[in-house]
Amino acid sequence: MGIEEKELTNVLLRLRRIEGQVRGLQRMIEEDRPLDDILNQLAASKRAFDEAGLQIIALRMRESLGKDIKGCERSIAEALDIFIKYANYVR
Repeated sequence: MGIEEKELTNVLLRLRRIEGQVRGLQRMIEEDRPLDDILNQLAASKRAFDEAGLQIIALRMRESLGKDIKGCERSIAEALDIFIKYANYVR
């Protein structure tokens, strides 16, 4: 996949947190918690999935751009940071 170790670790940590959120949702349902609480946690889990997706898209973009543009790593990193920051507002 061409992902650096630090980036891979960040994605995996994010996915493990999501896994914990999903388990928490299962417990909430089993414990017959109020539906509003469950829906709030479900919305938080969805946002976490969206963030993981954006992070993976950014990694893929960096991977593609890095092949063609040498010496522009800082510019690429800044462009991807801007993309991630503003992609959150588009939804």
